[in-house]
Amino acid sequence: MPRKVVMVPCHRHPESSADLRWKQFMTQAEAEVIALKAIEWMATDGTLFAGFLNMTGETAEGIRQRLHDAELLAAAMDHLLSSDDTVVGFCNASNLPLELPSAVRRALPGGEVPEWT
Repeated sequence: MPRKVVMVPCHRHPESSADLRWKQFMTQAEAEVIALKAIEWMATDGTLFAGFLNMTGETAEGIRQRLHDAELLAAAMDHLLSSDDTVVGFCNASNLPLELPSAVRRALPGGEVPEWT
C-alpha cells in the first residue's frame, strides 16, 4: 500500500526532527510527488519553464505525457537545483525547507551519492 506523503512545515533549522526524517527516509514515491510540485511551480514562470523545456528537449505536451517518468522528474530537479534563486523561490512558495530539493534529487534515479571510502 502506498504511503501517504505528509509535508511538515519546517522551521528552517537544519537539525529539526522533520529535516532528519526526510534526509534519512525519503522514498522515491515521496520524491516524485515533490518533483511534480516543482514542475508545476516552474510552469508558472515562462522563462524558467522554457529553460526546462530546452534542457530536456521536450515540448510542454511531451512534459505532460511524461509526468510519471522518474527520469523526467529527476531532470526537473536537476534544473531546479541549477540556481540558488530557483531553489529559494520554489521552497518559499511551497513552504519547504531549502535542503529538501537536494534530498528529492538523491531519492530519484541517478541521484545516488557515491561512497568514496
